[in-house]
Amino acid sequence: MRRALGSVTQVKGKKGVYRIRVERDRDPVTRNRRWTDHTFRGTRKDAEEELDRILELAGLVAPSGNVTLKEYLDKRYIPYCDSRIGSGLRKTTVEGYKSKIAVHINPRIGHLRLQKVTRHTIDTWTAQMVSDGVKPQTAAHAYSVLRHALRQAVAWDMIEKDPSAGTHAPKVSCCEIIVLDLDQFNAMLDAFSGTRLELAVSLALGLGIRRSEVCGLDWKDIELTAPVKKELPEQDIPAQAIVYIRRGRHQVGSEDWYSEPKSKKSHRVLIAPAFLADVLWKARGIGPVVPMKPDQLRRAYQHDMKALNLPWIPLRYLRNTHCTLMSEAGADAKSIADHSGHDTSEVTERRYIRPRLIIEEPYAAKVQTLRRPHNHPTSARDKQVSAGME
Repeated sequence: MRRALGSVTQVKGKKGVYRIRVERDRDPVTRNRRWTDHTFRGTRKDAEEELDRILELAGLVAPSGNVTLKEYLDKRYIPYCDSRIGSGLRKTTVEGYKSKIAVHINPRIGHLRLQKVTRHTIDTWTAQMVSDGVKPQTAAHAYSVLRHALRQAVAWDMIEKDPSAGTHAPKVSCCEIIVLDLDQFNAMLDAFSGTRLELAVSLALGLGIRRSEVCGLDWKDIELTAPVKKELPEQDIPAQAIVYIRRGRHQVGSEDWYSEPKSKKSHRVLIAPAFLADVLWKARGIGPVVPMKPDQLRRAYQHDMKALNLPWIPLRYLRNTHCTLMSEAGADAKSIADHSGHDTSEVTERRYIRPRLIIEEPYAAKVQTLRRPHNHPTSARDKQVSAGME
């Protein structure tokens, strides 16, 4: 493949001496192509690496014929992703890319030259991952990372076409969404009442917010109104709370940080139900509402669920429980999507609301109305059919 930005050629009659030619801007008058030549002594591989270095310093990218997939990912693609943190990519997303590259891509196919990666290479690689016991969802994520990296290589003119086009992503079966029913919902709130995780569980079930949003909440993000006692208990006005979702707390390994929500719709203002407002009012304070890192919250939740002898449900599925119960209570998908911070209601329906039998009951009742009683008067057509059978 001819270099689009530069070339390396051996100087005739001089062993170990190479001419590195780098393309410059065209002449502003004649529009002819212009070049800058460099003399390099060493091996051809060293000369090509020097060309890559020159092009990198100039802000260009060289489609080196000898660069391996691992070299491209480690030296070009990952630094590029790091540079986009905060302007299109989240740090947790980039860390996920790095993990998939280090664990599933480089050890298996990283030794191949970038230009030698083919459709067959990719399809064989994905099939081998699944056969080796890698979870299909993990394999699918690794596949999407590789595909994005290869598309970026095309954009940088490092390869002529994307070899992942036409390949097949690992098939991921739709996982069953675990949600609590109404009795379990109330039983969990009762069980965690007065415990260290009462606030966290109440926020997750009462508002359906993400774990990162639970950990990112500060008391200054909550407007509380005190309860008002009246002469008669039934006239009492309960505490009220308005919750502003402004940031999330994220963690990778031992490092944690705060960042704004990942989309504009994730910036939202939520009104807490009365039971949650009461919990917030009693626990009101200064600083973080839940003073735990995300991983600390996850481990504490696992421990307390076991200690309280409650049916297991992952912490992340408390959000799904909230969405599903609100759907069963009559809220439409658009309202649930807006409340949850989803860009579209399609995401809410597909990933956060589990179809429940209670939704099927009205449909089944309508079907039942189509069935006539067994002892109904027979019609003339029925009599003709019966006569024909005799």
